Amino acid sequence: RAKDGSIRHVEITSSVRFKEGEFLNTRCFTRDVSQLRAAEEKLREKEQYLSDILDALPAAVYTTDAQGRITYFNQQAVELAGRVPELGKDEWCVTWRLRNIDGTPLPHDQCPMAIALKEKRPVRGAFAYAERPDGKLIPFTPYPTPLINQRGELVGGINMLVDITEQRKREEHIEFVMRELSHRSKNLLAIVAAIANRTMRASENFDQFQEKFSKRMDAMARAHDLLIQNSWAGADIRDIVQAEIKGFLGNEAEQRIVTKGEGILLKPSVVQNLSLAIHELATNAMKYGAFAMEGGSVEVEWAEGGDNSVSFSWCERTNLQAAEAAGSGFGTHLLKTLFRHSDIRLTPTGLNFSGLLDHASVAPPAKTADQN
Repeated sequence: RAKDGSIRHVEITSSVRFKEGEFLNTRCFTRDVSQLRAAEEKLREKEQYLSDILDALPAAVYTTDAQGRITYFNQQAVELAGRVPELGKDEWCVTWRLRNIDGTPLPHDQCPMAIALKEKRPVRGAFAYAERPDGKLIPFTPYPTPLINQRGELVGGINMLVDITEQRKREEHIEFVMRELSHRSKNLLAIVAAIANRTMRASENFDQFQEKFSKRMDAMARAHDLLIQNSWAGADIRDIVQAEIKGFLGNEAEQRIVTKGEGILLKPSVVQNLSLAIHELATNAMKYGAFAMEGGSVEVEWAEGGDNSVSFSWCERTNLQAAEAAGSGFGTHLLKTLFRHSDIRLTPTGLNFSGLLDHASVAPPAKTADQN
């Protein structure tokens, strides 16, 4: 404490003089180190500030000395590695084990951080897997950077490990979508070619072919709209029936059709097939059956089968005086192809059809039964 009452930080050094083992005197040197202590305190505050920043980063960060020994790590590094590194003992990386992107082992002394320190240069564009003690693999991108002092000497290194698990999932999903798109495009082209071929055979002239083919493509387009709305997970059978009938009758469809059955989610390929089948049934009804006559209606019913199939029926309700002979055109061929145990009957009240539709994925009920 100085005379003015202020407190100073001092460094005291004393030395004693002895002669023949007898104490003679001592010297005491007192040096004011207040500025040095203040500078040290500021340095500690700055170090704590930088540590708080690194701890707050949403990525694993750690530092090493010039020999590669771990000197600091944040909590994100612990979470990524699945372990608590040992300061001053663990070398090069905080991870338990490392693997190359192809899955082969990557020794720690050959990892990107080791290269950055040995070659005194940042390493970028590398990828690796961190293997946790529980065996889980975490893909990451490292950003190792050597730390050089003003004299050009290597004093350590800092590394940031960015978990790219979600990025890898997105990339894998994109690859899956591209493969699926290619597969579906080929299937779609094959279906279109088959429809065009069958339509051409059953058409008397080009105008008739153009009209029939265009309407069948519209049916497929409606099926695709439903699939897109559900991210290609499938479509509910009731939505398929209503969408196709509405394509013929517009808003009047709600008064002319009765649907019965629980909600069943159909696979994309089945959605396309069922849409075409309903299109052909509705086309026939528009020409000769329920939709061609005032007051005519159709009852569509379905139920889940025990063998992953759906029983499906189409019953027209009209006051037909004379039934048209059942033909054997594209529609009949399509129904017999898509449905097992298909039964097509022309009754005094209109066309009745029933059959089993295969390969249906069953989902929880989407709507109540007996919905008009």
